[in-house]
Amino acid sequence: MDRSRYDATGFRGRVERTRADSEPWWPAPTGAGMSAPNIVIVYMDDMGYSDPGCFGSEIETPSIDALAARGLRFNHYTTHPICSPARAALLTGRNAHSVGTGWLANNNAGFPGYTGEIPLDAATLAETLRAGGYATMMVGKWHNTPGPLSLPSSVQDSWPTQRGFEHFDVPALTQVNGRSARELHGRSFAAVVSSAGAASPRHEQYYECWSNRGYYRDGWLARSLQKRGQPIDLDNWTLHDLNRDFSESVDVGERHPDTLRELVAAFDDAAWTNLVYPLDNRTMVQKMSDGAARAVGAAPAARAFASGTQTVHRAVVVPLISDRSYTVRAAFVWRDIDQGVVWAIGEQIGGVVLYVEDGRLRLCYNGYGEFSELPPVALAAGEVEATLEYEALGNRQGRGRILLNGVEKTPWQALSPTLMVGFHEGLDIGLDRRAPVSWDVYQKHGTFRYTGTIRGVTIEPGARAPDSPLAGG
Repeated sequence: MDRSRYDATGFRGRVERTRADSEPWWPAPTGAGMSAPNIVIVYMDDMGYSDPGCFGSEIETPSIDALAARGLRFNHYTTHPICSPARAALLTGRNAHSVGTGWLANNNAGFPGYTGEIPLDAATLAETLRAGGYATMMVGKWHNTPGPLSLPSSVQDSWPTQRGFEHFDVPALTQVNGRSARELHGRSFAAVVSSAGAASPRHEQYYECWSNRGYYRDGWLARSLQKRGQPIDLDNWTLHDLNRDFSESVDVGERHPDTLRELVAAFDDAAWTNLVYPLDNRTMVQKMSDGAARAVGAAPAARAFASGTQTVHRAVVVPLISDRSYTVRAAFVWRDIDQGVVWAIGEQIGGVVLYVEDGRLRLCYNGYGEFSELPPVALAAGEVEATLEYEALGNRQGRGRILLNGVEKTPWQALSPTLMVGFHEGLDIGLDRRAPVSWDVYQKHGTFRYTGTIRGVTIEPGARAPDSPLAGG
């Protein structure tokens, strides 16, 4: 009688040929246990050290200050102060570059440290806690999934619900998602929380963000700051004694040249180990366009969108307009009582909105904070086909004009810079949801739902700008 197949399942009862002669067994319910503490982590990205009131800001943050007053504040720590990398390091306990998130998750730059996606063999805090019996939940901003993988129809391996969102003394996972887990870089600071006199668990740590570099070891920090968009200076290192100068105000490199050389060499080793290279301090627009041909892909001949649709995802809209000429046609009915947004592409970071106000058709172009408006066009009651023709001229410059029922109503006017892949929303028809393209319009009218009938909107992509980095689409 071979019961090995039953034993292999972990079954601890007894199995005979009949139910009457057998003993059932149920595994104990998975749970963290009554003594396990509740854990709440509040994470705020893109902040400076002195932004909260408890660190000296003139801005009042009473709730945060109250937590700090009853808890602990730290001034000797390392972070990666832009959203995706800081969140990836917090979630995984690993250096951000080593888990593919050396910069924003929006864009895959084509290098291992900058894929924009946390690998499946890097367990998140939520996955570890869930394996230890915790129920997990996340509220708020995720921003650790590349833009093209944010569609409901895309692969969802890097969505929050696939990365553990559903450890005190819960062992770090050695196997996760069928893979051997990556080395854990984080160290527990529980001893410091319990005792202010406890020694720091962290003796050395590298840092890199937008080519600004640093290496910390036993109270010493070597630091190299770069100007964005300028040639990178690999040798402009300074040295700081954080035990005497935690604000990094005094350069003591000339007094301790050997220490500085050691830390610079240690940074180089850590950079190769953690996939930091190549350094990239180009401008935001340049970085957002890097590798975008792969992310954006080739645009179809045209796309038609029906009135009443939900927000069309940016992954659908971006290929139609990114650094290229394009035409947007909107068919709608106008009565002298009608007003509101006809269509809006993008949001407060960058985009275009066409709307009717006081009997006139108006267009606002948000070129990443540089606003332009075409002259308003008077409308006549009845069926209207409003067309925006946009021409990408090269060097991120462009121009546009408005036609009504095929007749030019505004001459060509500069609308620059051309839009790339940096905005987070796609197309709205009949209103401007969420973060608006124009805050001026939103402050007067809110989402500004159109009061009449909209037949539909069509976007026709044209040629790429002559010097566009988005080649091939």
